[in-house]
Order: sequence, then structure tokens, then C-alpha cells
Amino acid sequence: VYLFQFSFVPPAERATTATAAHGEGVAYSFGTYGIPLRSQFGFRDDGVAERATRGRPGARPMGKAAEGGKGDTAAAAEEGRKSSEAMMAYWVSFMQTGRPQVKSLQHWTAYDPAAQEAMEFGNMGVARIKFRKAEGR
Repeated sequence: VYLFQFSFVPPAERATTATAAHGEGVAYSFGTYGIPLRSQFGFRDDGVAERATRGRPGARPMGKAAEGGKGDTAAAAEEGRKSSEAMMAYWVSFMQTGRPQVKSLQHWTAYDPAAQEAMEFGNMGVARIKFRKAEGR
């Protein structure tokens, strides 16, 4: 098992959003970052995409996210592209070899309960993170 956490938030949303919502990493995994939701998921127009995403549990209004990051600066788009390319490289390696290992990226170790580590795709790039033990465990 290879454990990961996707926590990347585009810079334009960081002032109001602490972390990525469940499922937001899908666009980065498939290289569709920056493409409007209506195109990513086959909705007929932006209104339908907005209503569909607003209806999911815990959803927040999509705003600029519904535009697929079109309003982001070039630097922000570059951050998103790097996260997306790293995720795709790891996934392709995993599909080819059974291990997500890419020479040009950080080594991703298989999950070990004793080590409590995972790979994080976040605002600071791609890095191995260590989980803190929960109180009382």
C-alpha cells in the first residue's frame, strides 16, 4: 500500500481555504488541472456543474474553482502543473511496475505502520510526511 495525502490549494484560494476538499486531487491525477468542471465531468454547462458540485456533502461554493483555475496567475498555474505532473508520473510508474518510483522525484516508500509516513502533494510541493500519533493511542 502506498499512502498519500492531497492538500494542494491554488494560491488564489489559500486566503479562504485551508486544504483541498475530498476529490479535488482527481483533476491533478489525470492532468486536467485548469480545465473547467463542465469539461472534466461532461456537464452541459457551467450552471449544471455548479449545482452538481454544490450538492455534494461538505461542498463549498465553487466560484473560481468552477473555472478550473483560469483566474490563477502564471506562477499559480505553474505550481498546479508541477503537482499534476508529479502525481501522473507516480501513477504511471505504479501502473507499470507496481511501485510509484520516479528517478527525478522523491522516493515513495510503501506504507509501514511503524513509520507512519505518507507522500503529500501540497502547497510546498511533493514530500514525505510523518503522521503524529493521536492522543490516547
